[in-house]
Amino acid sequence: MLDWDDLRPILAVARGGTLAAAAKGLRIDATTVGRRIQAAETALGVRLFDRIDGRYTATAAGELAISHGEAIEREVLALEGQVAGQDQSPEVTRTLPSRDWSWPATCPSKARTSRSMASP
Repeated sequence: MLDWDDLRPILAVARGGTLAAAAKGLRIDATTVGRRIQAAETALGVRLFDRIDGRYTATAAGELAISHGEAIEREVLALEGQVAGQDQSPEVTRTLPSRDWSWPATCPSKARTSRSMASP
């Protein structure tokens, strides 16, 4: 099964043409990019890129993976744009009563003690 995290390196290699360019854009090591491409190829059971003189060119399967990866990327960016700035949880201001009569209801054992101490 393809790891979704491997789509970013696939897109970065397709856009940059080399592991080094992809690594720079992703801010990770080129070796890591290569391992992620290899992991994706193993998971899918196909070669995604032809490697010629250090340049990576997408195969037919690679073009399909890139197309789907770009669609997923667009959806993620759209989601981020739609939810950005929205409050994740409403702010609730709670006021706790400070009257003496409120605490016996919440602490019955203390209320009994208080009542017994107040009685002569």
